[in-house]
Amino acid sequence: MKHPRAVWPNAAYTQVKRPNGVVGRSVRTERWRYTEWDAGKAGAELYDHETDANEFYNLTDDPAYEKIKRELIIALKKRFPPGE
Repeated sequence: MKHPRAVWPNAAYTQVKRPNGVVGRSVRTERWRYTEWDAGKAGAELYDHETDANEFYNLTDDPAYEKIKRELIIALKKRFPPGE
């Protein structure tokens, strides 16, 4: 809070629960946000905040971003192991 523009080397993790009971879990790095809804069964989202700060373009199905998507999935699973 003292240095809001400081570089943060770690990812941030969030979890939300929609009124219909679907849980969304996200990992956010300096550049990327990846979210899985209901462990991916209800969809996933991948946004590049460097080029799309308003999250208009979901890149999750774009093969060009498969590597970063896999890295973020691994990070998400470490924080929220399957079955939790």
